Amino acid sequence: MTQLNDTIALLSKDIHMPRSARYFSRVYISLTLFSIMVVAGLTFMASLYQWLSFRPDYWNNLIQISTTPHVSLKQLIPAFIGIIILFNIRALAYPETDRGRWHHILSLAPIFIFPMLFVLALYNMELSQWRDVIIGGSLARCVVLIPSLALVILAAQIIALIHSAPQHPIWLGIRAGIIAGAWATMIYAFFCTEDSPAFYGLWYSVGIMITGGIGALAGRIFLRW
Repeated sequence: MTQLNDTIALLSKDIHMPRSARYFSRVYISLTLFSIMVVAGLTFMASLYQWLSFRPDYWNNLIQISTTPHVSLKQLIPAFIGIIILFNIRALAYPETDRGRWHHILSLAPIFIFPMLFVLALYNMELSQWRDVIIGGSLARCVVLIPSLALVILAAQIIALIHSAPQHPIWLGIRAGIIAGAWATMIYAFFCTEDSPAFYGLWYSVGIMITGGIGALAGRIFLRW
């Protein structure tokens, strides 16, 4: 009997045991919120040293939300995406809460808000205006900075998610990447001067989807068990 117990202990020594759901939720939310605050703090410090230019008229636009809703949506939509998906992520973290592929696809529906704004904006414009509003003046900065800022938030989530037991680690990684991209987009919007939904509806979506792809890769590598 002693020999059998020793054999079982040896075989199970390197098995990764997932933590409880309560532990996971507490650590995951804490690390994610902390990483968001770190990224926000770093970007505002960068603005003080003029590495980034904080938009001077942003607060006035937010106060006058009824007259400039297209500016406010730059912040409200990514915050909505980040919150909705953040508090629904436990559905992928443990096998017993898994609800099927279609549920996971539908739960990501908020990310389609930006593309819808993009299409509606172009629909209300002349064809000759499309190129200028889509390219804007900060396309490269937008596509590069959003994923760059999101990497810190994504890394914090992966550290917490290692203690989960996902049935679909790639899906979990995608969701973590989208959350990171959404919150990074909200922070980046403080510095973005492109107010046309034809610009940010497209390129904010691209930035978020890039981080979703990075999250998928991270899930495949780090979240398998």
